[in-house]
Amino acid sequence: MKKIFLIVLCLVASLSNPQIAFPKSSFSAAFLVDDQVITFYDIDQKRRLLAALTGKKNTTPEIEEILIMEKIQEIYAGRLNIKTSDAELDIETTGFLKSNNISKSKLKSILAAKGVDYETFIQFLKINVLWRKVLDFRYGYKIGKLN
Repeated sequence: MKKIFLIVLCLVASLSNPQIAFPKSSFSAAFLVDDQVITFYDIDQKRRLLAALTGKKNTTPEIEEILIMEKIQEIYAGRLNIKTSDAELDIETTGFLKSNNISKSKLKSILAAKGVDYETFIQFLKINVLWRKVLDFRYGYKIGKLN
């Protein structure tokens, strides 16, 4: 009788706290923006990437806000039918590498050491390229180039 009572007590305790019964998977959804998912993995990767690039440790709410804003920017670019090509991403990557005087293999090594997937870095560049193209599309005629 004691065994049954203990089993039931453990079951009730675990079900009363969903974190114990159903722990968050790093690939489970943390946020839904429009119909796009931001996972706990995305949050962790963004935190690690920003720490690797800036040395600053952002809080979880700051990281979440950044990711939500980037997702909104990506959705908006999609609605305007603005895309990035592999060539544009290559140019952006080359520019980053040159401005930081680093090779691609060294960058990958540094990111890996910090626990950052290289694709997270590429996504970071892609969002920046997309948003610049959105701003150029929407306001480019108002922005004159100074020579």
